[in-house]
Amino acid sequence: MNFCWGNVIALLLVGCSAATTRVAPDRFAVLMSSRAEELLSQCSRPAPEAEGTWQPSISDIAQLETDLPHLVGRKARGCCIRGERLRDVNTYFRQYVGVVISGRKLIYINAFPMTEFDDWPPQVSRPAWREEPIKVCDGGSGYWGALYDPVRRSFSDLAFNGIG
Repeated sequence: MNFCWGNVIALLLVGCSAATTRVAPDRFAVLMSSRAEELLSQCSRPAPEAEGTWQPSISDIAQLETDLPHLVGRKARGCCIRGERLRDVNTYFRQYVGVVISGRKLIYINAFPMTEFDDWPPQVSRPAWREEPIKVCDGGSGYWGALYDPVRRSFSDLAFNGIG
């Protein structure tokens, strides 16, 4: 059975004040933990090695979405475009999956540009990105990944795809 976390989160956040960061559930999907290994097997950027998986709660994802703007301006420290900064998180679709690394429950973020689907003809269905991991070779700063720690409310390991 497929479950759309985005719709649930949207319903829970309806009563939030206008001062709260807007959560856009149509821009993200929480993948089943069984898809973690595939999502972490990226083609042209490093991804963390997980020792296990877990399923993030609705509140974990709502908190991540609220904290997401803190990633803007962050620099990639490693491969593949060292020093590249993330400019605008609102122009990306995002896939989330819970991973365990060094005994800590973290959430891996896989992001790809919303323009990914602009050139698809209307009669062709878009890929099932809400359920299937998106992996793209190259693509530069249009594709990135990062880790989020829901306990510390912090991000790490920002990495962009390579340029081929």
